[in-house]
Amino acid sequence: IRKIIAPVAAALRELKNRRAVHGTVNPTTLFAPHTEGGGLQLGECVTTPPGYLQPVAFEPLGRAMASPAGRGTVAIGDDLYALGVTAMFMLFGRMPGGSLDDARLIETKIELGSYAALVGGNQLPQAITEPLRGLLLDDPAHRWSLDDLEQWLTGRRQTPRRAEIAGRTARRIPFAGKDYKNLRLLAMAMAKDTAAADEVIQDGTLEDWLGRNSGDDGIAHRVEEAKRSASVGKGGVLAERRVSRVLMVLDPQAPVRYRGLAVTAEGIGGALAEAFATGRATQELAEIIAAQLPMAWVNAQQAADPRFAAMAGQFDLLSGFVGETSLGYGAERCLYELSPSMPCAGPLLRGRVILDASDLLRALEDIAGGAERPKEPMDRHIAAFLMAHQARLIRGPMSLLAEASTLHERCIATIAVFEIVQRRLDLPPLPQLCRWLAELAGPAIAAYHSRSLRDGLGGQLGRVWKTGLLQALGGVVNNHALAGRDRDGFLNAQAAHRQAGRIIALRRGELRRRRELSVVAGRQAASIIASLLSVVAVSGAIVMAVL
Repeated sequence: IRKIIAPVAAALRELKNRRAVHGTVNPTTLFAPHTEGGGLQLGECVTTPPGYLQPVAFEPLGRAMASPAGRGTVAIGDDLYALGVTAMFMLFGRMPGGSLDDARLIETKIELGSYAALVGGNQLPQAITEPLRGLLLDDPAHRWSLDDLEQWLTGRRQTPRRAEIAGRTARRIPFAGKDYKNLRLLAMAMAKDTAAADEVIQDGTLEDWLGRNSGDDGIAHRVEEAKRSASVGKGGVLAERRVSRVLMVLDPQAPVRYRGLAVTAEGIGGALAEAFATGRATQELAEIIAAQLPMAWVNAQQAADPRFAAMAGQFDLLSGFVGETSLGYGAERCLYELSPSMPCAGPLLRGRVILDASDLLRALEDIAGGAERPKEPMDRHIAAFLMAHQARLIRGPMSLLAEASTLHERCIATIAVFEIVQRRLDLPPLPQLCRWLAELAGPAIAAYHSRSLRDGLGGQLGRVWKTGLLQALGGVVNNHALAGRDRDGFLNAQAAHRQAGRIIALRRGELRRRRELSVVAGRQAASIIASLLSVVAVSGAIVMAVL
């Protein structure tokens, strides 16, 4: 067995010296030498996320409970645990734990401890018992370190601590028709039946039992605090939030469990990546972040860890991002913040590996020259990717993009975002991308009121996009001074038009009044003339009568 443990320990030491871990130590990643005298080789560990392909039997309890994509980062202690299981496999010639399925194996590890659960009824050579007990301790703080293992390999005896079964209680607690004497097993059962779990949480049954029988004077108070904090939280379903927080009190080492999903706090980024890659819903993961369940998990941990402060701060920030529907936010933003090395997964970039902002603009330049170019060079993933990588530079124009309601507003904001990236990263000219954006800028040019300006700017666009400089393109479509003059000119024209209208209306009123006066005067003159004619006629008649 030293021919297995010694070379793997040496490989883990080499990885540690390079500040790396393996994550998939198991019999399938061990390769025997092809030549006499060759050493055992440990297979690669970079083509899948840490622990993604690791069988449950080879994972410590906390990681084994999580989904493969949600196990999070691997520590050297996890590799050492896997080495212990691997050594046991080699001794037995079969999988440790017998025929137990994954769920039952986890339960047995909780009940008996990993070493006893995996050994079962098998007998181990006395010489190997000592290191396997040390490597398979469930408490990471007491598990053998790489230094301990190397000392054993050099002949120095190490006495492993006795395995302590966490969560044991003095009396059984009934739940959903079964009795439990271990809080970790109770938490597993409650996670599977959250409706029944919430009932015993809400009616006080759980707190009363814990106060009398758990042996932990503060656990009932912590359950009450978990209930209270769930009530003032947000995101998802209140009952599910409440159960999730209480489960963390019952089993702090377990992953975050919510609505059938189990992920470690560090594994949420990996779970998001898998969900986006496979097209699965991200709603539950988004609710976990919005409800601040990762922060609750950090607060539930009893052992201090320097990573926890940074983790809590990051998830506090992300809980504000995840509910935003604007470009640059939402679950996509959380994905790239939690997984900085994740390639941009936007549908525009399918089949390409985009690791940074310069890769992104070069890819868009290539896409812009293709036959099947999309409508716009921006989507939710691209916006979130850029914000995660270049937020300090592009926060201003990205906020304008998030608020844009029309195509020409989105075009102007997109140009502003891309031109900052091109200029700050000193990228080469991007003529095809410029042409793409220039064609989209038509509505922005059409928004000018002056026909001569529209004609002039249209000609400028045709010349500027050929330079490949997004800053020059932005100067044409987003010229504030020119837009201000156009606006002032239009306002002046409107004012002149209104003034002309008032003058015309005034003149028309005067003409109308003159016509009215003429009609009145004409009528008066006609009346006078008619009266005079009548007098003349009457006078003439009288004269004729006298004669």
